[in-house]
Amino acid sequence: MKRNILFIFLMIASLGLMTGCDKDNANTSNGGILSTKKTLVCSKENTDEEGYKTLENMEVVYKGTKVLSVKSTSTSETDPSIINFTLNIGKAMADKFSEIDGIYMNYEKVENNKIKITTEVDYKKIDINQMKEKLGSLFSEEDSLYSKNDITIDEFKANNLEGYTCK
Repeated sequence: MKRNILFIFLMIASLGLMTGCDKDNANTSNGGILSTKKTLVCSKENTDEEGYKTLENMEVVYKGTKVLSVKSTSTSETDPSIINFTLNIGKAMADKFSEIDGIYMNYEKVENNKIKITTEVDYKKIDINQMKEKLGSLFSEEDSLYSKNDITIDEFKANNLEGYTCK
């Protein structure tokens, strides 16, 4: 009896791996139904020549080898005398990016001398053609954080996480 149950379980598991249970879990090189979402959490801290610090955090959600979404948060110290000017330029750019399906960007003032930039990219929803249209010359094929909607975790690490400490 136990042997029959084990055999049936293995058959169901094999069938699930071959067919998947929905389009997100379909059997591809990105994993079948036994593949689970994972999150890579990375951070990096820099200090510029004037002594201002920037702390960057990135959370990369992926399944199998395919990146599904990224949330990047950067908090930068800056000269308080130019913070409002910098913030206004950043907000204008963030508004442009946030018009694109699958991208959210926000600039905000934190404390007297810090700007926090939050960028979220949902690779299932991102529309590259819409991005090219909305951004015009600001769009770059080489900016791999949001320039294509099919990126592997290895590509993402190689192109975006140099100098980061990840766990």
